[in-house]
Amino acid sequence: MTGPTEPTPTLPRRFAIAIVALLSAQLGLLWMQGSMLERQHGDLQSLRQDVQDLSENLEQFEGSFDQGASDSFVRPSSRRLPGHRRGRALRVRLEEQRSESDEGVRKQLEENRKSEREQVDKAYELKAKLSLAENARIADEKAKVEAAAHPTRRLASIAMAVVLGVLLVGFWLKRRS
Repeated sequence: MTGPTEPTPTLPRRFAIAIVALLSAQLGLLWMQGSMLERQHGDLQSLRQDVQDLSENLEQFEGSFDQGASDSFVRPSSRRLPGHRRGRALRVRLEEQRSESDEGVRKQLEENRKSEREQVDKAYELKAKLSLAENARIADEKAKVEAAAHPTRRLASIAMAVVLGVLLVGFWLKRRS
């Protein structure tokens, strides 16, 4: 019952070498992709921090002109002065002062708000200019990275083509013999 045993089929040595080469090439490509993702993550983190700083600055800027606005108004005293005429005359004078100071304060507030709006507009314009410059810089860096990665990709594709060619020639030779 023990007859001749059939030899177990084994993989050719070239095939095993090709598999190891392909796996190592894939590992190298994964490493390159990981480094690119890490760089992009750093860029996104810095952009997020810039946006957060800008929003905090805008929040502080918006709240700065309304604080203390009510403190600058002149308010008449709530207690009455003795004598009916003195109280009325004093009230009239205080109301006149108040209306004059109200107008001055209103004008000053309008001027402050106008100048603040102009500054905010300038800040947005500067941000747009900086954003364009930053985008140009990022595009240049991306082009440099792609130019540096191009020879590696080319080399990897050539290597894969050579491995595939070797495998095909080996299979063809094996079938012929």
